[in-house]
Amino acid sequence: MQITTSSPPLPLDGPEWARFRHREALRKAMLERRFDEIERTLGELEAAWWKSADGADIHYGFLSSGAGLFDYASVDASLRLEGLTAWSQAYPRSYHARQILGQYYFGRACAIRTAAWSSAVSEDQWVAARMACVTAAEHLLAAMALSERPALAAETMMQMSQYLGQPDFVDALFRGLPVEKTMQREEVEPNLYDAACARLAQHGLKPPGTITATLPASLPRLQQAGIDNPGYYWLRYGLSLRPHWPELLASYAQYLSPRWGGGDGEVEKFAVGPLCSALSEQERNAVRWPGVHDALTLPDYPEPGDVREVRAREKIFKDWLARDLSDDLRFMALGKYANFTHYSLKDAKLAHRRHVESIRYGKPPETYPGVDGPFRDFTNLMLIKHVDDRHAEDEEGAYARVLQTAVRHFDEPTMLAVAAFAWQFGIWGIGADPAVATQLIDRAVQLEPLYEPDECTPMHACRMIWDGGFQQEATYLTRAFAERRAYSAAASMYDITSGIRPDAEPSLLDESEVNRWLMQAAEEGEPVALHNYAWRLEHVDKLDLTVRENFERIRSLYVGAMHGGIDMAMIRIASVDRRHGTADEKQQAVAHMKSLVAHDDDHIAGEAYGEVVLAYKYGDGVPQSEFIAMQWFDRYKELFPSHSTLEWLETQVYGASGWQMAGRGLRAFFLGKKLSSEHLPPK
Repeated sequence: MQITTSSPPLPLDGPEWARFRHREALRKAMLERRFDEIERTLGELEAAWWKSADGADIHYGFLSSGAGLFDYASVDASLRLEGLTAWSQAYPRSYHARQILGQYYFGRACAIRTAAWSSAVSEDQWVAARMACVTAAEHLLAAMALSERPALAAETMMQMSQYLGQPDFVDALFRGLPVEKTMQREEVEPNLYDAACARLAQHGLKPPGTITATLPASLPRLQQAGIDNPGYYWLRYGLSLRPHWPELLASYAQYLSPRWGGGDGEVEKFAVGPLCSALSEQERNAVRWPGVHDALTLPDYPEPGDVREVRAREKIFKDWLARDLSDDLRFMALGKYANFTHYSLKDAKLAHRRHVESIRYGKPPETYPGVDGPFRDFTNLMLIKHVDDRHAEDEEGAYARVLQTAVRHFDEPTMLAVAAFAWQFGIWGIGADPAVATQLIDRAVQLEPLYEPDECTPMHACRMIWDGGFQQEATYLTRAFAERRAYSAAASMYDITSGIRPDAEPSLLDESEVNRWLMQAAEEGEPVALHNYAWRLEHVDKLDLTVRENFERIRSLYVGAMHGGIDMAMIRIASVDRRHGTADEKQQAVAHMKSLVAHDDDHIAGEAYGEVVLAYKYGDGVPQSEFIAMQWFDRYKELFPSHSTLEWLETQVYGASGWQMAGRGLRAFFLGKKLSSEHLPPK
């Protein structure tokens, strides 16, 4: 298999980029299966880490991971696991081979679970994630038996126990009980097991087999606190290996925060507790950060008019920033303060100054931990004309430095999309270099499979560029992504070329391209495009729906749109079924529409009424009765007097003129088929 390596287009010169240069070398060595070099390099990094009592050496933890050895975007999941397995087989006594295998499986478990709130995670995702954790724990326990100081293995066990739960077999080993629960087929409902295995396969993983792990003899005895909280046991074990380990304590504190289900004040209680007593005040503040972060951002920043809450939140920011903070932590906190200033205080100038100030502390290779939040807000301030109808100046070259750092990291697609805009068109003092821009676009596309769709995507960035007055430039980027079939960009190109965006420059409208982009967006499963393409086939192309193949084609498009959250597709499906379906499909369609007349969305409810009216008028799925049709219409008119389809539907039921209306009404009353009251509309 040919591997496309992906290195950033900007140089990684200087001491601040040393760990990234190490990563490039390790990734190349892993692809070429030079395991002896990997063993030697990681051994040297570990030795330097143990000598660095103050925690200044951060290379070891950064590189002793799956991401340290592989670029996930360019190396297939199955090839990653193949390489790690080959390493552990070539060096069966290697601590790092087993430790990184365990860390890799845990990382894949997190990817399967996703970063969504727990309520949005499906049951098969939970099962698959726990399956991956079983294998992760087996490798981590094996790693612990191969080292006198298995600190990183203990750290991963702590994180896994706190985040996804310690696997049951590890509990059994600690209690001296038979290992029974290992997430194998007979222990999980069959359909759920198969769905979970499919999730694992997407990440190149297999379900766990027979567990062979034993507890390393060096592990301390399990006390009651460890029984109740396995994460605490692994924390204590990690601290017994490295007593001054602020990063481990801060990592543990994260899971005590309200965001992770902890109570208010739980993080602070931990930060002033005995385990943190040897920390400096700056280190203790790093432990406090998860709790403070939640106090600042949960719930979302207050609305500008909520004076009391705005003042309360601002006081938390000011009190926190008055503390002794590391540069990295001050960078993150100031960025959030700037975001709050823009949103809640509605002060764009001050927000911009605070973003610039934050970048003074964000020294490379430090960058934003995510795209949504301060980066998105800073980008908005740089692109949108917030003050005096002018774009903000890039004071101190702060924003350019953000993008230059993002390009060197080469792993966040939305940041790379904005950087591509800068390098393509020479923005913010960055010299135009289309070759670099193309490389950034290609890399953003390469990263798409790793990107969680609920975050701020490159299409959000393109729209922000558009809203900043750069329509031609935004269209260039959008087209580049669309041509590479990434990030649902075809749907955006359809909006641009068709004129759906009302502010589009006339030169961007192109009727010859509209259908191309609509069809591509539908092929890519974009819900709005599925709906619009079906509507176009039905009403513009006049596809003959009496032909069952055509009927099923259009119906399936509407069904896809409905599953994608387009509520109007429910009406479209019912309309197609009512007019062209089988007798059973017609009846089900009318029954569904009757259930939707009380829908929360008045437009949907009104459309449902309209479908029922037409059903009775033409006898689709119900007995034909003009009288009943009029009763449904009158109720519809009473409830939705300004509905967009009212006038058209009235002509269908009563006719176009007053005489027609009166005549049809009388005729329906005296001559129409009399039906039972169950056919009348709800009152």
